[in-house]
Amino acid sequence: MSQLENPIKTDVFVDMGELGVASEEVVSQFRLDIERGKHWFDALLDAIGSWGITEENINGVHYKYLYAGEAFDWLRLAERLCDAVPELLPPNEVEVFLFEGKWPLPLSEEDFEKRLGAWKYSAHLNYLYGVVVEESLQFAIEEEIVKEQRAMAFPGEGLGFFEQIFVRIYDLDIDRLIARYADSVGTQFGEELSQCEWRGFLYWLFKFRCHRQDGARVASDTRKGLAMLSRLGPEYNSRGFTLSESGISELHEHFIDVGRIDQKVVDPIPSSVS
Repeated sequence: MSQLENPIKTDVFVDMGELGVASEEVVSQFRLDIERGKHWFDALLDAIGSWGITEENINGVHYKYLYAGEAFDWLRLAERLCDAVPELLPPNEVEVFLFEGKWPLPLSEEDFEKRLGAWKYSAHLNYLYGVVVEESLQFAIEEEIVKEQRAMAFPGEGLGFFEQIFVRIYDLDIDRLIARYADSVGTQFGEELSQCEWRGFLYWLFKFRCHRQDGARVASDTRKGLAMLSRLGPEYNSRGFTLSESGISELHEHFIDVGRIDQKVVDPIPSSVS
């Protein structure tokens, strides 16, 4: 039996730096599974569960799947895998899945966790809370500011509109926040952040907020983000992530109650495999 006939068993990410043999093996297995009759979404989940590279460049396009060693953007990886075998996939189903958040097969959250594996699923939750919900919180605060300015006689006075969002949430303006983020990751950024840089910044902001603010404020702001997320379109909420007290409790347990910025749902990549 050839190596490609056995699914690659990997439940942690190994940063190989550049596109290499491992990613090609997963793509080949993904293709083979579909050709043998497995439903493409089942094959896709198997491929994601086996994937081991954190980021790569393909034909000039940068794909980043893991932020800060702990936040997993599984939909970005799904997009990359679907792009690898377009001739084998139903284009309408793929488009509805990637852009409208409608899954082609029913799958419970418990089964979804099993398919990703415990580590990747926990990292997926990190991404939901730390990137998706954090950005939704910014949208919620933006909405508040717009309503306030409409009621003001001179809405243009004071801080700029964009700056107000960050000062209100993080107590610092965005320039200072980006400078702190750049210092923390040892990188200098250009005038505009790329999509990957922005997502990494959002995750850092989430941890910054949890570390700097008291638990009651963090929970209140996070509820705002979750409430906004439930109102946004499926491109922001592909898993139907809704305002949930159990979800808030989980957030408290892992990010807030402990009062430490380095406490999280999932530990970063173990040093033995990175």
